[in-house]
Amino acid sequence: MIAISSYCIYAEVHNPFKEAFENSYQLSFCCHAKKNGWMAPNIIREALQLNKNFLFSPDSFMLLTGLAPAYIGARMIDKDVQSCFYAPQRHKNCCQLPNWCAHISKYGIGIPIVALGALTVFGKTDEIRTTGRVFLVGMPFVIFGKEIIKKWNADHCLRPKSGNFCRWKKYYGGFPSGHMAEATYMAVLAGMRFGAKAAIPLSIFSLFVGASFVNCNRHYLSQIVAGAAFGAMYGLAANRVIENEISEKFKLSLDSDQRGCPALSIGWNY
Repeated sequence: MIAISSYCIYAEVHNPFKEAFENSYQLSFCCHAKKNGWMAPNIIREALQLNKNFLFSPDSFMLLTGLAPAYIGARMIDKDVQSCFYAPQRHKNCCQLPNWCAHISKYGIGIPIVALGALTVFGKTDEIRTTGRVFLVGMPFVIFGKEIIKKWNADHCLRPKSGNFCRWKKYYGGFPSGHMAEATYMAVLAGMRFGAKAAIPLSIFSLFVGASFVNCNRHYLSQIVAGAAFGAMYGLAANRVIENEISEKFKLSLDSDQRGCPALSIGWNY
């Protein structure tokens, strides 16, 4: 998935069939870089803005504030929920969904990732192509970010007991759910950019991923909630980057004409 992301970003920048790097665009970008005092490429600038928004934006703070009670509540019932799907006396999973549910949740997530990433090259409008590019810029941070957090060996990082694990060993790396983070990242970003037609199916898929992973004892419920919060924070951060990109290209100002009369000036940088 990371290789596909890298290729799509490269193709978007170097696509010979697009006029992204004609003189007018180069002049616009150089002026923007000079204004900001540096010549970093778009992708690096977007990555920095993305993580700045993730860490410091009001959206992230409000999301964490709203989901904190849900996480605490889920932690309180983790054992009770897991007891519905695991029999400790026999060390076996019970009340399990068909195996294909867990397989779809684990491997099927690559399909929407490729589909959204392909918008970088095949999007019909500049806004859609920008959405695809920013989505791909953010996905590696979601993947590697949750992997860094998973290195924390604490009680809330323990995976549930499962018939697939040794009964006497402890298995860490359950906090947060990485697949849930990726699915929620897609659902939030695509929903905010494309509306209900994207939000509904991707949200249903996210719920399916969370339910199947709790059912097969891959994650506790609280770890699913944490993964959803992590992905949603990056989704909101990526949407802010896209909004900034669009607002920089479109300019609306009040001016005056040659006779000194008020005039409305509209500009579009491309």
